[in-house]
Amino acid sequence: MSNKVTIEKIKVGDKSLKQNELYGFFSIHPLPSQKELFEFYSQKYYEAKPNFLEKQRVDNKHRQSVFKTVLSTVEEHRGTNPGKILDIGCGVGFFLEFMKNQDWSATGIELSKAASSTALKNGLNVYSNEFDHKFIDEAGKFDLIYMNEVLEHVHNPETIIKTCFDALEDNGLLYISVPNDFNPFQMILLEQKKYKPWWVSPPEHIHYFSFESLSNLLSFNKFKIVDLSTSFPIDIFLLMGQNYVEDPILGKKCHNLRTEFESTMIESGNNKLLKQIYNSFAKLHLGRHVKILAQKIN
Repeated sequence: MSNKVTIEKIKVGDKSLKQNELYGFFSIHPLPSQKELFEFYSQKYYEAKPNFLEKQRVDNKHRQSVFKTVLSTVEEHRGTNPGKILDIGCGVGFFLEFMKNQDWSATGIELSKAASSTALKNGLNVYSNEFDHKFIDEAGKFDLIYMNEVLEHVHNPETIIKTCFDALEDNGLLYISVPNDFNPFQMILLEQKKYKPWWVSPPEHIHYFSFESLSNLLSFNKFKIVDLSTSFPIDIFLLMGQNYVEDPILGKKCHNLRTEFESTMIESGNNKLLKQIYNSFAKLHLGRHVKILAQKIN
């Protein structure tokens, strides 16, 4: 008897998964309404995470290493001259602050009132409203748009990508990172180890991407993929019998191990080797995140 798991038969509560016919990503069905999502992210998301900032500050060393890698990738394709950047879903502004310190003209947009007010208090230029053409008319166009773990939350990913295209200058760059869901390691865990799909977590995550589906979404909407990468394949700990899904203390230990690996590689001057490793993982559809740098095709 086959052990294959059919993704569209997976249910979480009253929700199931439905595949987008054009691009191939999976979405929660039925989707929350645009109004429900706006209320959730503007009023509840960060408010439900009282220790979020403290936890984020603990990871600052690793975060700075990751930001340096992002900037290095961007500079490979546009040179080292600072430009104008928009961070969509900027939270409290960690990446904005980093880019501002690199002499970029940095603007953020964040629905959460709690997060955006913190960013404003820290002297960052942040709008607390939706990303649409009205916003573009006010803020102007950008050389780089950065979206880190945002696309899996929005009501319509296609609309966001099309709006990004309109918000970019000619030959502008779009950097996206989303979770790499239903990846080969996760499917082994579902099929052979009988894990439940713990990463399917509505109402926070309502879309589930792969390297192929995110590439399709970008390519079909006038973007050229110029760099394909990932992050540490943390699911590998589960395959080694370290069940951090059911053990938060073990989860923190596994998280610290992978951040220590990445930070050590970068701080030792081996960021190029690390990037080559992650580029190779991406070609195999492995790694916890899909990270794509794409360029607007004029």
